[in-house]
Amino acid sequence: MATFRLILPLLLLNSNAIDLPHPSCPTVCKFLALGSSLGLSGISSCEIACAERLTSGISPGCLDALKEWLGDTEDVFKGEPKAIEAAFSSTNIPVDILTIAESGIQLAVKKNLMGGFLGLGNTFLKDYGKYDACQEIQGAHICFTKFTLGETLFSKYGPFGTCLPNTCSADDANWIWEESVSIITMAINASSLPAQEKNVIVSTIQRTFSGLTEKSHCGNVTYGWTTGGYVMTVILSTLGFLVVIATLTTYFHRAQWIRNITFYGDDRDIEGRDEMMNNKPKGKVIQGLECFSLYNTFGNFSTLRPRNGTAILDGLRVFSMMWIIFGHSMAWPLMFSDHKHILILVSAKFAVDTFYWISGFLASYVAVSKFKNKSAASVIISSPYMYLNRYLRIVPVYMLILWFYVEVLPMLHNGPFVSVDTERSFCRDKWWRYVLLIQTLWPKEAPNCFIVSWYLANDFMFFLFFPPMLAIYKFNKKLGYIIPFMGAMASIIYAYYEAGKDKWRIGQFDGSDYPSGYNYPPWTRFPVYVVGILFGYLYRDYKRYKDVQQQDPLGNQGSGKRLLVDAALLAFSLFLFGSTVYGIYQDAQSVPGTMSNYENYAYIALTKPAWAIGLCCFCFVMFEGGGGAIEWFLSREFFGYISKLTFCMYLIHPLILSLYFCNMVQSVRFTVFNYAVAFLGILFATAVVSFVVTLFAELPLSNFQGFLLRPKKQRKPNPAS
Repeated sequence: MATFRLILPLLLLNSNAIDLPHPSCPTVCKFLALGSSLGLSGISSCEIACAERLTSGISPGCLDALKEWLGDTEDVFKGEPKAIEAAFSSTNIPVDILTIAESGIQLAVKKNLMGGFLGLGNTFLKDYGKYDACQEIQGAHICFTKFTLGETLFSKYGPFGTCLPNTCSADDANWIWEESVSIITMAINASSLPAQEKNVIVSTIQRTFSGLTEKSHCGNVTYGWTTGGYVMTVILSTLGFLVVIATLTTYFHRAQWIRNITFYGDDRDIEGRDEMMNNKPKGKVIQGLECFSLYNTFGNFSTLRPRNGTAILDGLRVFSMMWIIFGHSMAWPLMFSDHKHILILVSAKFAVDTFYWISGFLASYVAVSKFKNKSAASVIISSPYMYLNRYLRIVPVYMLILWFYVEVLPMLHNGPFVSVDTERSFCRDKWWRYVLLIQTLWPKEAPNCFIVSWYLANDFMFFLFFPPMLAIYKFNKKLGYIIPFMGAMASIIYAYYEAGKDKWRIGQFDGSDYPSGYNYPPWTRFPVYVVGILFGYLYRDYKRYKDVQQQDPLGNQGSGKRLLVDAALLAFSLFLFGSTVYGIYQDAQSVPGTMSNYENYAYIALTKPAWAIGLCCFCFVMFEGGGGAIEWFLSREFFGYISKLTFCMYLIHPLILSLYFCNMVQSVRFTVFNYAVAFLGILFATAVVSFVVTLFAELPLSNFQGFLLRPKKQRKPNPAS
């Protein structure tokens, strides 16, 4: 009952708010002497401070309700059941304030974090109260308050829950916490602590709690319909209507065709009938409409590319996507586990680099074949079409999901910790950055709207450099290798320089600007994409050399020489993978980490390129058939189907996570079993929703894009003319 035992005597002293019999300052200070563990010795000092502090600050309605809960007597221990229930449902304000203050004192006096979990504020120092218990009290709601000691991640505390009458607003909750701080400082000033120590403690507490960095909020946060919500509903309904109409049109078209064949006694097999039906001339409207038909989109989905050596990329995509969801869904509550394998969660960012590498590799590997007999000039001429095709492939589905996330998803939330106002405002104000896929040019602002969108922006901006690089490769092969390599080296050197200039540290809670300074800007993430491009060139040249020379320079598959080469490449790739993921194990055991600054700078600048080189070695062995069981597993058809969902899964999984976490009312405690169940549930929900979005949005829009950009067929000359 610490909340009400400590606060309500002071509330009832506020004669400016309500005219009622109230206890005097001596009563309050005697009460503090009994209720505090600080060992008060100067009651008179407390009385003077109490009298000087009292000002109106709590609303009359809130004070009336609190008075009703407690009754009109000075004896707050004989209050009504509601007061007892509310105290039970609330956080322990004095303990929380003193704990936060102790952490602040450690920062102020010793210039470092406290040892143990008290130094990691936003990980442990929170107390939600008992949300459901407070909800059961008639006429009550719970209010949540947060504090910040500084600008670093580890110095954010809260939320702390206080169960108050419905008539108490967020401002009242703020005032209660601020007055609680005043009472604590009165108690400290009246204590027998040495004067110098008292001054340090009091000044730190006052500085820490001089103003709440986040205004308290009370009760559930709910969102109603907005203009954007109506617009998105109309757009999505229209898209669904098109899919239904197109599917019915295709169904009746096929049924009529089959009836005609049956009527005329045609005995061709079904495949022959389908071929004739598909080749039957159709108008432009019907062709455009059938892009949305489930017959066509499901056919697209169920058609796999040839299961050749590069089919293992499907498996890489799937496991990389699982790794991203794995990290995003569970990483934060487990950041400070002493189990070394927790670094697999923290290192999920390498899964994003795997997608960058695959994107660069496929761009060059496919384009070199496509432009095999064409000049550098033809690449430049074709580049506008390449840019448009790439842009239209990404943006329509991305915009649908982003604006659904901003305008519609908040209406599905029902909890006290939902707060999308800032993100909504940022998305609406800076919408043009996201439409143009350039938001990461402002890296410190980029995560403020649909945080995962930074990957798409970077990937598109990387692709803008690809046609010029391909043209250089077609013009002069040596320059085609050298110039991208120099660009990657320049990016690595820049990353090392910036890490040193801004003192970046790899530790998640070391308080540096590393996440926004390195992770989001395209100029620091470019090397991985370039390594993928260069490997695509190199692998094409390697295959061409084998075809021309009729021999493999590395030895035939199965030979002793080739087995040795494959084993060495696999071992080297596994070494790079392991060292990039686990290389910071010792550093992650403490906050701040123990790695030197220069080790941090080198790790930041070199690990992403090292990961990409590991992928080159690994995939070369797989592509050439030397991967054995690993190659067989990663190239299974199952992964071919699931890999078609990875684009939508990347965009959908933040929506699933938002629904999962924003409807919670307590901290999450993970055991291995709970962790596995939660992750598998989130993964399954993401996959199912992504499958629906793929069939109803991604593939129809992709088909329609192909229909619009399809080159017109030239009419054949009429022989009779």
